[in-house]
Amino acid sequence: MKKILLTTLPLFVAIIGIHAQTNVLDAGSGIPKEAKGWPSGSPSFATSSVVGLSVGTGSITTFVWNDQDGDGIQDAEESGLAGIRVRLRNSSGKTIETLYTDANGNAVFSNVPAGINLNMDYQLSAGGVFSAKDQGSDDGLDSDVDPATMKTPDFSIMDGEHKTNMDCGIMPPGTVTSFVWNDLDADGIQDAGEPGLAGLTVRLRNSAGSVLQTQTTNASGFAVFTGVTPGLDLFLNYVRPNVTWSISPRDQGGNDAIDSDAGLENPFRTDLFRLTQSGQDFTAMDCGMYDINADTD
Repeated sequence: MKKILLTTLPLFVAIIGIHAQTNVLDAGSGIPKEAKGWPSGSPSFATSSVVGLSVGTGSITTFVWNDQDGDGIQDAEESGLAGIRVRLRNSSGKTIETLYTDANGNAVFSNVPAGINLNMDYQLSAGGVFSAKDQGSDDGLDSDVDPATMKTPDFSIMDGEHKTNMDCGIMPPGTVTSFVWNDLDADGIQDAGEPGLAGLTVRLRNSAGSVLQTQTTNASGFAVFTGVTPGLDLFLNYVRPNVTWSISPRDQGGNDAIDSDAGLENPFRTDLFRLTQSGQDFTAMDCGMYDINADTD
């Protein structure tokens, strides 16, 4: 069979880190038939890695934490979140591995292909929100997830690398609890002996007025809204038992915890408020009502 001589390309030589050598190729296939001067076990043209293919493996640890103050930075008192799904994907969106964070908020990916573009996406519980990304000056303490895409930017690792600077801050949802009471003396203050009103409709709305949730007060007069997203501007509006009932005067006295916060001028609604911390139980918006036909003396 006719044989030709081909000198190894400089790029190939640079990749495998040896000097150019003369190799004998089969003229029909272009695959090396023998390689003179190669050390035993050295790769041939047919088996060498090429640009774009993975070479070796590494590992990734990602930390998912409860960003209680919503600043996008891992503070000493903020703990990890367990049971959060994390998917490691390639740049085409194909899932390489899916893990759930452990009791400390960590997910550890082993045997991760090196030299390819990767990203991670994270699952949110209903009502939770991602922290703002890239806050502060320490890349090891910030959140790296884009809230709009729910994933990190693309990155790659080197052979043997253990990557630890791709983390995720989450603000879990909170609750809003509102007390509706029978303001027997119509003074706008929750007095001892004034009972809660059961069976009344209370709606949680966003700043545009859209209804997010509707609850009915329980036997004690409380309406409880769960899964409330932190950081949103919200208000409550209340439905009277019937037209003979009126809303108590708002913001009476010096104690905001026992006053009435709804106003007649804004169809029985509170001012705007928001949950400023993750998992917060917001209890500062209440509503007094009284029967205008009842004796308030």
